[in-house]
Amino acid sequence: MGKRIRKCRRCGRYTLSEKCPECGGDTGNPRPAPYAPSDPYAVYRRQYRAAVSGKEHPDDTEEP
Repeated sequence: MGKRIRKCRRCGRYTLSEKCPECGGDTGNPRPAPYAPSDPYAVYRRQYRAAVSGKEHPDDTEEP
């Protein structure tokens, strides 16, 4: 099977190599992490975002 496409973290160019041929930067997987409804850290992530933005979410106050 063939290689997977990669994206340069510095310039955004797509390539198949570990290093970008244009700028020499590191490349990584361009796909986002998979979504899981049963994410055990979702409550903490929402609490953090609420604290940073100054908003309070009442459904996030209880711990899992």
